[in-house]
Amino acid sequence: TNPVEQTERERKPFLSSAKVGYQGTKGSYSNQAAEEYFGKEDDLTAYHSFEDVFRAIDSGEITYGVVPLENSSVGSVVEVYDLLGRYNCFIVGEKWIRINHCLLGVKGAKISDVKTVYSKGEALGQAHDFLAKGGFNLVSYANTALAAEMVAEKGDKSLAAVAAESAAKLYGLDVLAKGINSDRENFTRFIVISKTLSDSEADKVSVSFTLNNESGALYKVLRFFSRYGINMVKIESRPLKNIPGSYYFVVDLEGNCKSKDMIQALYYVEKSTINFKLLGEYVKSAPQEDK
Repeated sequence: TNPVEQTERERKPFLSSAKVGYQGTKGSYSNQAAEEYFGKEDDLTAYHSFEDVFRAIDSGEITYGVVPLENSSVGSVVEVYDLLGRYNCFIVGEKWIRINHCLLGVKGAKISDVKTVYSKGEALGQAHDFLAKGGFNLVSYANTALAAEMVAEKGDKSLAAVAAESAAKLYGLDVLAKGINSDRENFTRFIVISKTLSDSEADKVSVSFTLNNESGALYKVLRFFSRYGINMVKIESRPLKNIPGSYYFVVDLEGNCKSKDMIQALYYVEKSTINFKLLGEYVKSAPQEDK
């Protein structure tokens, strides 16, 4: 049976009123992505780790999960790619969020008071130029908002956090510096995951597969997309665990699973690869410029 046609039996209507989970805490970028995508602040549950979100979907504790998949400055969130391969869930939506990091300190603090800066490792990397000039001691923390919460609780002027401006309001901190990320056009792509595909007018499809380690294997697969006029918008390779030199691929395509061309292309791709998986079908999003 065609792997795309199999999924038609498993679709459910999209429910904006359903329970939603995200990795992080109140005031984090993941929290912002969940609020903006679903248009609500209630029925949002925060989880400690990415895998906790996947587990909650698997157990039926939540219907949808929101997790980051890639950042325009530092690349892919590899753990989430690996979890997509391990858990039986689908991408059903996506949302790009502009990342605008700020340096947050306790009330009355100045930048000259700050000695140690806490934040998620990726956020510290994204603000590297600013932080390097300040000569701060950098400490990796679970996420940006939790770092802000910890600084607020300590009440120490020598401590600061890299986080969103919304975290300053939430935890009663001062914004010591705005827009400190090195790349001004810094966006993170968040995905919405669920146990079943949604009934929607999707225009983007994601799949993954493994190839035999032989000459021309990838070319032979990609030609099926070309043959059926399917535009490939992204391809990502990830090493297979415990098999050095072997990789699996994740491909994003324009189109939807109701298209005859997509059905045909994926039929032949599935026949020509190992461990083929339809990762999702959803409406594509794009980074929004500041107005």
